[in-house]
Amino acid sequence: MEAVWSYLARARERFPDREAAVQGEERWSYETLHRRSLGLADHLADAGARPGDRVALLWENSPDFVAIYFAVQRLGAVLVALNPVNEADYVDQIFEDCEPRILIAQAKFLGRFAARLNPESIPPLCLLDADLELPGETVALRLDGRETGSLDDLPLPGPRDDSLILYTSGTTGRSKGVTLTQRNLIANTDSIVEYLALDETERALVVLPFYYSYGHSLLLTHVAVGGCLVIDNRFAYPNAVLDTMERERVTGIAGVASTFNILMSRSTLKERSFPDLRYFTTAGGALPPAGLARLRGMLPGARPVPMYGQTEGTARLSYLPFEALERKEGSIGRGIPGVKLEVLDEDSRAVAPGETGEIVAAGENIMRGYWNDEEETARVLDEQGRLWTGDLARVDEDGYIFIVGRKKDMIKSGAFRINPREIEDLIAELPGVLASAVIGVPDDILGEKMLACIIRESDDVPDEKTVMSFLRRRLPHWKQPQELRFCEEFPRTSSGKIQKFRLREQLGV
Repeated sequence: MEAVWSYLARARERFPDREAAVQGEERWSYETLHRRSLGLADHLADAGARPGDRVALLWENSPDFVAIYFAVQRLGAVLVALNPVNEADYVDQIFEDCEPRILIAQAKFLGRFAARLNPESIPPLCLLDADLELPGETVALRLDGRETGSLDDLPLPGPRDDSLILYTSGTTGRSKGVTLTQRNLIANTDSIVEYLALDETERALVVLPFYYSYGHSLLLTHVAVGGCLVIDNRFAYPNAVLDTMERERVTGIAGVASTFNILMSRSTLKERSFPDLRYFTTAGGALPPAGLARLRGMLPGARPVPMYGQTEGTARLSYLPFEALERKEGSIGRGIPGVKLEVLDEDSRAVAPGETGEIVAAGENIMRGYWNDEEETARVLDEQGRLWTGDLARVDEDGYIFIVGRKKDMIKSGAFRINPREIEDLIAELPGVLASAVIGVPDDILGEKMLACIIRESDDVPDEKTVMSFLRRRLPHWKQPQELRFCEEFPRTSSGKIQKFRLREQLGV
């Protein structure tokens, strides 16, 4: 298979009446999804979209999103999927960077800041689901359109053609446009389908946004096998999401650490039973071993699949097989099918077991590069096309990889270089801890001292004395945080990752 569109075409041929996407009372079959995607592709072609053009999308998760996605794929255009709740300066930045030919947006998002957009950055044509006054030309987009057959002679894109631009979540600063080809998406999708052993019986609960690489991977893997996407955007009300899981007989759920922390602490998860749930996957920032053990206790019939990935690797780079879960606790596993993962030193030599190096990935899923940014691309892709992830790790004698931190998060305190991840995982073992972040802050004597920030389940558990005594017992003196702060929330990316640079700003340190 060479084109992403072929996933939908094949699913429609095999399972025309099977449910493809469900949201509340809305239920689309593969026949419906295929017809509406072709209809939208017709509209976009009439509006001037051509193969290779960028098409920006500000749209929430829905069956409509899936149809727009595949419409763009059929045209051979390049989808730029954006976070719809961002502000005008973010959208202006993206428009200036990738110069989309068309913007497709829901008025309820764009209407908040349309008047503040830079008129020079707005695409020549904006397609909306409702009337909205903008500086440029606007045309209503008919989401229920029927295909005319005008695209029958349009060839599908080739494997090297660009397919998708996903802007990085920005944990350390300005977002960059990860450019993924048709082949990148197909290679990663096929690999995930293989190691998760997915088939047409899958019904995946989707709470992660499709504009985020982890959420996007669900869209493709489940259409690829003819499964069903069960979409629920109400995660602010976690019990409503659990109702959907029960009603729709969900077989799998994907989440980041914060997804599952919220379900474990702010919902009735432990009081419920999900007999149809076969597995849950975690990625996008590790769920510490203590949190994973707690979650397994609440979902005893589901197989956990810890995973690791980066947007620059399309989505997924490694997973930990179920049979290795307990003997390799805390590991991200090994490379997924088709991906070679190594832990290398600065001279590109493999580190010895137990030593620390950087995770380096190679495979057909590795991005083409950052859009319009050769300098940043050269920082992470070497001459062999390998991705230097920036994640520091050690490897054991069996080749299993254990992440110890991010290169940019390393804290230099006195004569020591400290990985905050180790301390954060330890803090997670304390009852009452929802999340933690350890950051380095300026210190006249040490250069940097460690500040541990914690979000608690309640206002007094655990207290400062309990936390500091626990860390003194478990850590050598040079790894012990010098200061502790309790926080209500952490600044996060849309995918749930903690933005430590914004946390420093928030705390004024």
